[in-house]
Amino acid sequence: MNLNIRLETPADHHSVEALTREAFWIDADSQPYTNEHLLVHKLRQSPNFIPELDYVAELDGRIVGHIIYTKAEIVPEGGPACETLTFGPLSVLPECQNQGVGRALMTFTIAEARRLGYTSIVFFGHPDYYPRFGFRRAAEFGLTAWDGQTFDAFMAVELTDGGLAGVQGRFREDPAFSAMTAEETAAFDKQFPPKAPREKTPIGALLTRLEPAARAAVESLGLEYVGEIHRLSEREVSRLPGVDGRALDVIRAVLKENGRIWGRAPAHTVKEVRSAGMKSDICNIILRALPDWFGIEESLVSYVREVRDMPFFAAFDGSGDAHGFAALKFHNEYTAEVYVMGVLKPYHRHGLGWRLMDRCVEECRRTGRVFLTVKTLDQSRADEGYDKTRRFYHAMGFRPLEVFPTLWDENNPCLFMVKYLGGENEHANR
Repeated sequence: MNLNIRLETPADHHSVEALTREAFWIDADSQPYTNEHLLVHKLRQSPNFIPELDYVAELDGRIVGHIIYTKAEIVPEGGPACETLTFGPLSVLPECQNQGVGRALMTFTIAEARRLGYTSIVFFGHPDYYPRFGFRRAAEFGLTAWDGQTFDAFMAVELTDGGLAGVQGRFREDPAFSAMTAEETAAFDKQFPPKAPREKTPIGALLTRLEPAARAAVESLGLEYVGEIHRLSEREVSRLPGVDGRALDVIRAVLKENGRIWGRAPAHTVKEVRSAGMKSDICNIILRALPDWFGIEESLVSYVREVRDMPFFAAFDGSGDAHGFAALKFHNEYTAEVYVMGVLKPYHRHGLGWRLMDRCVEECRRTGRVFLTVKTLDQSRADEGYDKTRRFYHAMGFRPLEVFPTLWDENNPCLFMVKYLGGENEHANR
């Protein structure tokens, strides 16, 4: 899919509002009407609107996606408000959904917001989708909604290291988000072709397919229609007493029958990459996205060249995009080295590094290696990013062996770490 992402223009306004109406019409399966298209219209008139972060995605000259950002505030108890960003609606035409349009808009605009100097984003959205972009529960940052509540759908992400450090309080978004009446929506909706309301599937269609314990748990939610479940995360539903993996599968299936994809995004799959060109491409893209770790051009180019001939593993998402990789260098029959490893920053602390390292260990054991080593920056040079890297390696079982002060250069002391893999190489006692 060859997408063109560009700023929205006034000539796009009606098309974008019509697109947004189509994208959110599915919500009429659980509520009387949809008003996100009116929300887009009102947000453009707000002083909090950010034109520099108002983007559309085009496919073959047709607008198929849109995202809009506005300024918001975090209001601490008894202190001045702190600026943050929020976004939404994020809209993709139904026939183009699950094809990477939303992901492309999110990835592009998050990077653009960071470039413009914003430090955080706080918003309400589906907690089974947005963590792939680095979002976490806002409660982890000490934030609550304006009414003091917190829940999985209330999320935040730091655009800079420590972007929300020391910032706690209640989140306040533009008044337009809560200032739309049914009458105003109906009047605005007359600008668009009539649409038949979506059929609302009673919750009983799900309850009859659940085991008694799970049925009682879902009944306790007091839902009227099946579509209402999509507002809850898989984590929230899985914590209900009586809801097990089988019940979650039934809920996913029923929602899918009603046109909704629900639940966590498919897990990343770690695969070995054998194409030399693909190894270099993945290495180049990911390392260039990590300038805090790989900011020396000469070293980066060397990594990209050398990995072509090494065992190479990458973590792919359900769409086939690589979000992390690790390359192994076999030094001899006993020892291998994690030659280079990188995970895109939005996917840090999502388990990709652990899974890649596990695959490296598996390959080393398969080939009879006894030790796995890695080189990283020593703690004698202060660097917050590499502090996290060393903690990761330590958690994976690596231990410091020696420091080489000038192996790289005097400003980058090299810490040599080793992990014992257990067992003995067949030649170890010769």
